[in-house]
Amino acid sequence: MTTPDHVYAAVPELRLRRTQRSKSANTTVLMDAWMKVVSEDGDWYQVEAFGKDGWVKKTETRPSATALKVFFVDVGQGDAVLIETPQRRILVDGGQYSAMRRYLMGWKYKWVLNLPGHQRIRIDDVFVSHFDADHFGGLVSIIGNDRFKIGRVWHAGIPRYADTSSKRPPGIDTEVGRTNVGSGARTKVTSSFDDIDSARNLLAVGGLMPTFRNFLQAVVDAHDVGRLDSIGRLTSRSDHVPGYSGNGDGLKIEPLGPVPLSSTGIVQYPWFSDNSHTVNGHSLVLLLTFDQRRLLLGGDLNREAEEYLLNHYAASLPFQVDVAKACHHGSSDFSVDFLSKLEPYATVFSSGDNENYAHPSADALGSAGKYSRGDRPLIWSTEIGRSNKNAGEEIHYGLVNCRTDGKQLAMAQMFEKRKAGDVWDCYQLATDGSDGITRCAQD
Repeated sequence: MTTPDHVYAAVPELRLRRTQRSKSANTTVLMDAWMKVVSEDGDWYQVEAFGKDGWVKKTETRPSATALKVFFVDVGQGDAVLIETPQRRILVDGGQYSAMRRYLMGWKYKWVLNLPGHQRIRIDDVFVSHFDADHFGGLVSIIGNDRFKIGRVWHAGIPRYADTSSKRPPGIDTEVGRTNVGSGARTKVTSSFDDIDSARNLLAVGGLMPTFRNFLQAVVDAHDVGRLDSIGRLTSRSDHVPGYSGNGDGLKIEPLGPVPLSSTGIVQYPWFSDNSHTVNGHSLVLLLTFDQRRLLLGGDLNREAEEYLLNHYAASLPFQVDVAKACHHGSSDFSVDFLSKLEPYATVFSSGDNENYAHPSADALGSAGKYSRGDRPLIWSTEIGRSNKNAGEEIHYGLVNCRTDGKQLAMAQMFEKRKAGDVWDCYQLATDGSDGITRCAQD
């Protein structure tokens, strides 16, 4: 049998041993990591990964990628998630600045992709949870960069206007275009923002918030030169995101939110207490299902929005998941009732330094642990995982990894200071139906 060119890690955490009989390792990699095969010897492969080589048992590898990989990228104050299936690459938000672009164009990520420096990186789908700058601002430097080819951009459909009335178009009375519908009726938000044509119309009318205007211009420009295929709005009216029904590569994505006031007709959303709560509260809420495992990404949901979702889904309550990204970076503005319905094994908080929100808040951290499943639930934080080395000259970023093949599920973060050959602080969920969570086995 011919020696393969490459293989993939088949276990949650795999040691690249210095010799076949050695317990010490040159490095460790996570499930589904791509490894170049250097040589073969009986039941062993000598492989190379991330500039390190070592020996692995053939039974610890598989010939092709089969896992869902979710990277919660440390972008400081903001959200940015990279998702990979065996066939596709997805972004959910991009932080405020260029950290996500730098990560995608870094040598380690290109090494995994096995791309020469001049080739474009394909992003199949980009999801913008909502138009707050710390979620979409960093996407401008990706969509506007000719090193990227993008399939579709999905969004929640609520545009942002300038924060002074003198700069807004006629008829727009707030940053999000609130309109009063009928005498004495509840205030609602009506939005027709959807596809590339409506993006062009928004740019033509003007009065937009500058960062949002820059985003739309990048989208239109990328579309016009053929680097972006389409842009579209998602709501709970769709059973699943087009192309993500669970067939093909196995990933199903359901938009549980935002939830319009009616199931048909013009898209209208309830107005919450103010601009910020309305924009945040109508974030995209994405439920990811990969075989037996489920993840929830909820943007910047707040208490009002979570109570609205609980009421809408009262008959089904589809919120229980294995992994949840904490809503709104761990704000105190959450519903305990909603949190108790998630019951994740692991919660990931994405937040930054030097901000005046105190994210993640102490009560959000405590409640996430209290309402999780298992005796030893996992709480991850991109901010806590970040550190400075060499007197602050080098930054260790708090990237959080989630890997699952649909049954096995592992969560990991790099040690701030590596031990000999041991790179990852890794935990795995039990696959026997119990609520067990253990450190990844190291023999």
